[in-house]
Amino acid sequence: MFQFSARPLVISLFALATAAQVGCGESKVDQCNAVISSYNEVGTAVRQSFGDGTDPDAVAAHAKGIGAAVGKLEKISLSDASVKASRDALVTTFRQYEAHVSEMAEVVRDSADPAKGATVETRLASAQAGLEATTKGIEAGKQQLASACGTTFK
Repeated sequence: MFQFSARPLVISLFALATAAQVGCGESKVDQCNAVISSYNEVGTAVRQSFGDGTDPDAVAAHAKGIGAAVGKLEKISLSDASVKASRDALVTTFRQYEAHVSEMAEVVRDSADPAKGATVETRLASAQAGLEATTKGIEAGKQQLASACGTTFK
């Protein structure tokens, strides 16, 4: 005689629900691809020309372009902790880069004011040093992302 047991059914339903949950959302590969694609967009924004650096409005627009691209990177929904941590570190570093470019725009603007001439060189050197430091941070963040995604970057 066949006896129905609810226990195997409950376990099976739990297993199916768990499998369905794992299947929902983006895979780690999809998350990595989204972050890498957005990272590349930020890189494109960073490499955009802003002229010879003497127009403060062009430099400020450059900073805004970087900020917009970083905002897209920041808004990517991620469930994988290592990918999210890597992305968050990159966002922080790119925001610092954006701030240094914005500071350079202000320095260029202030360079036209003779009263601010004494501080301009010091501020420019500080912004340039900040850009160099954050560039190293970007490289470290890129390597952290590569590690989280199990890939390598050129």
